[in-house]
Amino acid sequence: MLQIAYMALMVWTTTLVPSPTEQPSLKIDLTPFGGSSGDGYMLSSNSSDGRIHDSLDLNKMLPTTAAGLGAPSNFYVENVQNLTSYVLNLIKQIGSRNFGIHYPLGFERQYMQPGSANLRVLFNNFAFTSPPLAISVADSMLLSNAAKKNITLSVSNHPFPPVTQDVLKNRNYSNGAAYMISYAVIVCMALTVSAYCKFLIHERKKKSKHMQPFTKDFTTVLILLLAMALYGWTTIPFTYWFSYLFRSPPKGFTLIVMYNIITGMIGSIAIPIIQQTANDDIAYTWSIILSFFFPTYSISNIFTLIYNNEFGRQACQMLDCNNPLFKQNLQCCGGPDDIIYTHNILSDSGRLGIMWPVIFFGIQGFLYWYLVFAREYNLAKSIVAMCKSSVGRNRIADEKSEKWKLESHTGEDSDVIAEKSNVKTMDRTYAAVVVDDVKKW
Repeated sequence: MLQIAYMALMVWTTTLVPSPTEQPSLKIDLTPFGGSSGDGYMLSSNSSDGRIHDSLDLNKMLPTTAAGLGAPSNFYVENVQNLTSYVLNLIKQIGSRNFGIHYPLGFERQYMQPGSANLRVLFNNFAFTSPPLAISVADSMLLSNAAKKNITLSVSNHPFPPVTQDVLKNRNYSNGAAYMISYAVIVCMALTVSAYCKFLIHERKKKSKHMQPFTKDFTTVLILLLAMALYGWTTIPFTYWFSYLFRSPPKGFTLIVMYNIITGMIGSIAIPIIQQTANDDIAYTWSIILSFFFPTYSISNIFTLIYNNEFGRQACQMLDCNNPLFKQNLQCCGGPDDIIYTHNILSDSGRLGIMWPVIFFGIQGFLYWYLVFAREYNLAKSIVAMCKSSVGRNRIADEKSEKWKLESHTGEDSDVIAEKSNVKTMDRTYAAVVVDDVKKW
């Protein structure tokens, strides 16, 4: 449960790493002005020029248009004589900040040229949305006046979705999330595989027989999750041999956990440093070397490579490499040595693939399991005995050698063999219970 909780916490933490994502659209209207932030005002100067002959009346049209654009109840249209002089005097009285918050727009009739709208619109840059809002109010008034009915034009600010270059520039954040996952894998795997030593050390300290031969745990590896199978295949038998260095189960468990964490962290910290100070080729060489000697680093490196490969593949999906315009984007549309992801990560032996760590897991797993079986079943002695019998060196085995041979071929302990011999010589008349053919489970 500790490993699961720790892994879940670290994965959840990676979701907090910022990354460029598509932002929702922002509706631009008069809702932010007024309301709980205080009274809002829209200035209007309806002074007419003799050269203006249209029927647009700001005093009439502005309140109706403002209501259509969501103006709060405490948003007012204030009529002034000279808009420019009024604004300059008002800024001196209340300050530029208060003016920017409460006075977003101003409108006045001014002759421009024959046939034009003859409407001058002023907006306050204190509000980022004031320029499109000013155009929306002005066009809504002009259309309503021309059509003789209320028309409101809604405006939204919809940012463009992040392009591929934005996502790729954010690759450092991606690496940060990948490294957090790899660190979580190191700690969780170190805790998991080190737990196998506690029962072994406890049995050896108490000088008790195997209640469960370790070779029975061979099948456990076959039911591990696919992503962890090769790691368990390698490190579980390695932990078996590592346990011989300790006599106390808690001490053995703690030190084996620390060993796995340290050997995993060494590579996870050193390889990025080498990559930044030297080059990718040297970092890749060291990564292969550390993957061979330290399985915990190898499994964390596999997680990192898979995460970054999927990140790059999804980022490049937004580009159509058949389009000549995108051919210059080598990270997504270049050759095999240029693109940032691989199409088959399992069989790729390059920097982006995981073929070598998987091969190392397989080879080391077979080696460690062979040594475990050799130790548990005394294969070395069995091989020596078979070799001696093959050359005709037959000898009369004493009781001890007979017991040893039976034990080596059946996998049963000496105490079980002795008990079986006693049962065969017992008389049913003098024994309360006689159980024959005893087997250990």
